Amino acid sequence: MQPLSDRQRALLEALPKQQRVAWISGVACSVAGIAYIVWAISRFEPLGNPAHDIGFDAPVTRPVATLYVHYGDHLRARSYDSPQARFLARYVERNMNFSAGLLLLAFRVILGLTATLLGFATMTVVVERGRLLRIVGALGVDTAAARVSSTASPRAPTE
Repeated sequence: MQPLSDRQRALLEALPKQQRVAWISGVACSVAGIAYIVWAISRFEPLGNPAHDIGFDAPVTRPVATLYVHYGDHLRARSYDSPQARFLARYVERNMNFSAGLLLLAFRVILGLTATLLGFATMTVVVERGRLLRIVGALGVDTAAARVSSTASPRAPTE
């Protein structure tokens, strides 16, 4: 086996700090994604108008929340001849609000799941990198690699 170059040795020595930062960012991203999903589900109002009550994520969700606004304005601006027509117009508007709210909920859940899965993928990379570093440490290439692996995963390789 060839000896490590200075650059390779520096990379191996820098990994302990990178492992901790990557693990913490993965956990934070996953927790933020799960919290966002819970927040999105708790904000869903079946009979409410999502365009009137947009949360902190307005730059992302405003186009979805205001999808049917101009149709509702059109329904309210018309005059209706019979009570049945007014009832049907209110029913259509309520249905549009429900559809927009459900679409907004699905969009927020997809965003939250994306953040959660990104965090899980980051944590998986940290665990697998720790296993590889334990193998590198077991080969006697660098003693810093063995110290790195102890922070990533408690399991030792079976080989």
